Amino acid sequence: MTGADLRGATLKGANLNSAYLWGAKFCNTTMPDGSINNSSCEQQVKSVIDKLSNGKTVIEKLLETRKCRRCDLSGAELRVTYLYKAQISEAKLVNSNLYGANLYEANLTEANLTKANLTAANLNRANLTGANLTSANLSGARMSRTNLSGAIFCNTILPDESINNSDCAQKLPKNHLNQSSTNLILSGTAARRKLLKIKECNSCDLKGANLNRANLFRAKMLGAKLQGASLIRTKLNKATLYSAKLNSADLTKANLRGADLRGANLHEADLRDAMIYGAKLYSIKLNDVSLSESDLREAKINSVRFCRTIMPDGSINNDDC
Repeated sequence: MTGADLRGATLKGANLNSAYLWGAKFCNTTMPDGSINNSSCEQQVKSVIDKLSNGKTVIEKLLETRKCRRCDLSGAELRVTYLYKAQISEAKLVNSNLYGANLYEANLTEANLTKANLTAANLNRANLTGANLTSANLSGARMSRTNLSGAIFCNTILPDESINNSDCAQKLPKNHLNQSSTNLILSGTAARRKLLKIKECNSCDLKGANLNRANLFRAKMLGAKLQGASLIRTKLNKATLYSAKLNSADLTKANLRGADLRGANLHEADLRDAMIYGAKLYSIKLNDVSLSESDLREAKINSVRFCRTIMPDGSINNDDC
């Protein structure tokens, strides 16, 4: 069915598993599963059918060379295509149909696969580092040794048909920290990426995150959820951690010089050998916190409560138990 014009056709219930549909035109086409395929409607595929300087389309270039870095393939019909070891990093594949495609060892680093159909695709050993898989369908896909480091999952259908929402943004509670209710709380990889890139992630969910040695000088993390996070040797000097949840966080040798920790939760946090010089520690509880060998000179410690707190000199402070 190469090049077939299937615009307006009804294929509901048809078996297309072995059909070769390269170049076929779909617009208002009813597919076997009852969905509507508009991938060839003129207004949706303009970027796909734009000619290259050699007169070939972007899809033709991809299928012939298996190389199309940063190409716009939005809405492309790539069903059951052979893209073994294809180099399509940073490509835009929004709403593309990659049903049953062979993407074995393909490089899809930082590709935008939002709403892409990857049902039954072969993604074994593929590199999807940093890829956006928001609302993508990976049902039945083969993903042995697939590299998903930093990939974004939100409303993503996984091979076992479960839903992965680990990187979804959630609405802030009303009036939370006096910010607009239209702001977002990010979690997981998305939150970590934003924090490291722009040094601002208010109310982000970074529980258990590895931020060792990160440069977060002057970072804004109001109300951030950092329970159990690893912040060893992290530069947090002059950072805003107002009302942050740092309970059980590891801040060994962290630089918190001049940081704003007012109202933060530091229960069971490890601050051994940390630089806390001049930090604002108003109205916090230091229950079960280790401050062994830390530098607390000039720190503002008004209304601080101590209980089973290991002080810089190794003594135990139980003043507020």
